[in-house]
Order: sequence, then C-alpha cells, then structure tokens
Amino acid sequence: MKTAFRHPNPNLQFPWNLAQLGLFIFPLSPFLGAVTLGVASLKTWLPQHRTIIRRPLNRGFALLGVLLIISSALAENKTEAFLGLFNFLPFFLFFVGFSALIQTPGQLRQLTWNLVISSIPVVIIGFGQLFLGWTSKLEVLWIVLEINILHQGDPPGRMASIFMHANTLGAYLMIVFILGLGLWLESYQQLRARGQGGQGGQG
Repeated sequence: MKTAFRHPNPNLQFPWNLAQLGLFIFPLSPFLGAVTLGVASLKTWLPQHRTIIRRPLNRGFALLGVLLIISSALAENKTEAFLGLFNFLPFFLFFVGFSALIQTPGQLRQLTWNLVISSIPVVIIGFGQLFLGWTSKLEVLWIVLEINILHQGDPPGRMASIFMHANTLGAYLMIVFILGLGLWLESYQQLRARGQGGQGGQG
C-alpha cells in the first residue's frame, strides 16, 4: 500500500502528494481542492516541460487553445468570449500536467481510492441532513471553505448533503459508485485468484 503513495519519479513526489490531497478535499472544498490540483499540475509542468511539449496530443491541445484565443479575439462580444475560455483552457492545462504526473495504473487506483474514501463523509452528512435534521452554513473567506447544509435537502425531502442540489449529489455519487464498483471487482478477482492459487498449492 505504501508504494501507491510513492511516485515512480522522485522528482514528482511533491506534486503527486498535492494531487492526492487536492482530489481528497475537493468534494468538501472545491476551491481549495482546485487550487491544490492546479499547483500540482504546475509543479509537474516545471520539471517535465520538455517531455510535455514533445507529445503530439499536447501539441494538439496547444493548437486548439490558440485557435480558441483567436476566435475569442474575433468574437462580437470579446469580454464574454474571453471569460468563456476559462471553461476550457484550465482543463487543457490540468490534463496535460496530470498526463505527465500519472504514469502507472497503481496511481490511478490510488486516486480512485481517494475519491471513494472522501465520499464517505459526504454521504454521512447527507443522511444526517435527511433523517436527523442537520443544518449548517459555514463560510470562511467567501469561497475558500463553504459548507451549506439545508434542512431536509434541496429540494426538500431529497438528499443534497454539501452540494447545492440533489441532482448534483446524485451525479457525484454515480461517479463514485462506478469507481467503487471497479475497485470492488478488482479486489474480488485478486481474492479469487489467491484462493485458487492456494488450492492449487495444496493439491
């Protein structure tokens, strides 16, 4: 298990730690999670920029980014067009950085565990909201840490937990459920293979 926390490249250990932390806290604090993931991507870019630039896929993203900037400059409403770029360009940068940071299936497995484990307090808060009447409105420095738990959910009678709406929570839990199911199937196959191996050894 300890090897899952170690990066194959020691120079990328710090951004790898940040990536795990950012993904873990993202559901509870999207702002802090996004900032942490952004720093992890940036810390990956710096030592790996030559490798990143040489990849054809990354060059394609760079070309697409340039074309989006040009189209925004030629748009009728340039302000809205450039603001709309924030829906695309940051994700390009994240993808390019994390494609260099994640190098083994074990790392993907570790990130999946982080997502599944971090969903547990979200679900607990949701059950408390729905059945125990939990409510809370916590704001620290505006969006740095914001936890808003409405009485009986939103809409009333539907679990929303720390999310703004029950549908958002449902989409989040669907992703986590699929990832958790994959981890369960993998663990089941490993246990089954060990059992068969043990029976073969006894025979």
